[in-house]
Amino acid sequence: MSFDNILTSLVLIAVVMAIILIAKKTWDICHRRIKLHHELVENDNPAVALALCGYLFGIVFAIAGIMSGADLALVDEIIDLVLYGLLAIVLLNISSFINDRLVFHRFDNSTELVDDRNIGLGAVEGAFATASGLVLYGALLGENGGIVTALVFWLLGQFAFLLFAYLYNLITPFDFVAEIEKNNHAVAFAFAGLLLAAANLIRVATAFDFVSWTENLQNLALIFGLGILLFPLLRFITDKLLLPSASLTHELVGQARPNTAVGLLEASTYIVASLIIGWVV
Repeated sequence: MSFDNILTSLVLIAVVMAIILIAKKTWDICHRRIKLHHELVENDNPAVALALCGYLFGIVFAIAGIMSGADLALVDEIIDLVLYGLLAIVLLNISSFINDRLVFHRFDNSTELVDDRNIGLGAVEGAFATASGLVLYGALLGENGGIVTALVFWLLGQFAFLLFAYLYNLITPFDFVAEIEKNNHAVAFAFAGLLLAAANLIRVATAFDFVSWTENLQNLALIFGLGILLFPLLRFITDKLLLPSASLTHELVGQARPNTAVGLLEASTYIVASLIIGWVV
């Protein structure tokens, strides 16, 4: 690696770190009730930490999509990083607002994170942000990058996440939002895994070279439709084959202490399936 390459890398790293700092400051502004230093340092609050970490992962995924594009002159690459990095910050915070208002509208998320230290909600908040970052990663990757494609696929991603929240309630005999409000970490982790799996499918579909809106949206519909068909089947397989001597629903909601290990197992089946779909399509 030449000296010029090292210098270019250091400059880009500095720009990325500046974007992450702006992202953190923006998160503070959008979560005014959460005093981050108090919650992390003095209150040792893992729920807030999970929400923030997921948000930062989302920002980094979006930045990775920007940086994986075509080779540009250093000045042009810095301009792209700043422009799309700021766009990612705005979109991920809007994603958080959508999550709060449309999925968990029955309760106040800040109260759950700060007063109740709801780890499950923190995990889901973080998963929503990471999932949105994955969608932006695919939309901005390579020759696909552009403000219009980023906005369109991000919006489709939000719709997809809401759809999967609705479908998860259909395929389970319990109200997952009510369970998360009751600090049921097992259900929260399972749902968070479903969100990440859905986001990975969108990332796979949007990572194809952009040919036309018709063709690329057809790819998205086909891959996402495969996921919609496969994920309920996976839950059945987890229940009947991976846990033949126990009930998945009972382990998650039917006992005094929900089985977090089983929730993580369910989450992993969704994520593994989405990875396999991505490898074979």
